[in-house]
Amino acid sequence: DEIISAGCLAIAPSSEIIVAGQTSSSDLPAGGGYAPGYSGGTCDGYVAKLDAGLTTLLAATYLQIS
Repeated sequence: DEIISAGCLAIAPSSEIIVAGQTSSSDLPAGGGYAPGYSGGTCDGYVAKLDAGLTTLLAATYLQIS
């Protein structure tokens, strides 16, 4: 089973939402960031930015912490 958990949440001055956590999912819609793909292992960290209405993913990246 895949794990996706959020450990941190912040609101940017522009009202965008920043979420950070860990996941074992290999299909996080990440690209063009620090690490565009899942590195394997138990889990990877991720950071994602969403618009203020929580309807659009603006950016996301894996952090490869496993």
